[in-house]
Amino acid sequence: MVQDDVKQWGFLGIEWANIAAIDLESESYRWLGPLRFDIKGAAKVLDCESYKGRVTFRVEKEWNPKNPLKGSNELIVPETRDGHLGPYKNYFENKDENEDEWKVIEDKFSFFHAGNIPKVMVSPGPFCPHAKLNDGTLDLIFARELSRSDLTVAMLSIEDGTFASLPFVEYYKTRAFILEPDNSPNAPRAPIGIDGEHTANTAIKVQVHQALVNLFYDFPHH
Repeated sequence: MVQDDVKQWGFLGIEWANIAAIDLESESYRWLGPLRFDIKGAAKVLDCESYKGRVTFRVEKEWNPKNPLKGSNELIVPETRDGHLGPYKNYFENKDENEDEWKVIEDKFSFFHAGNIPKVMVSPGPFCPHAKLNDGTLDLIFARELSRSDLTVAMLSIEDGTFASLPFVEYYKTRAFILEPDNSPNAPRAPIGIDGEHTANTAIKVQVHQALVNLFYDFPHH
């Protein structure tokens, strides 16, 4: 990820709009436990805000829910190029020459999440039901501007894992995207979160590097 010319790394997901506001703006009352998400969620329904922005993303056309992408747990051999450690892949190179692979949406958004795992926050149900850590993609899931009634339905659906199946929710697999929030003076602003941590509300460029991390753990013996 690159934001304000600073390179960052993450492995869980990027959130923006109401879902980020619920997660990050409720930090001051963590002592309430999971109840903090319910309280902040109710407040966001009352506010019924949406956030203008533009998202440009590379559509993974080979994917659909009935044709999942195959994952791989094989660590790709690292290489070095221009000081970059790890497999070098830049999906933004030659982007203009491959316009048919990219989609641009400029609108008001009520929800925006790009996830590498199915769940968000502490909800029992899946938010991105098709997400896999090892398939080399992020699940891009969002809803454009919602009415208060639809926003209520969306909030409740996060709890039972039906959010992705709602008629106003859009779901894609992507290997690269750019999120550009509208930061004009009178525009409502929502935080951007990377792996649950607050970051600047500025444009962020994201791409996936598959199988870049080794995980070591102590397997229990019975």
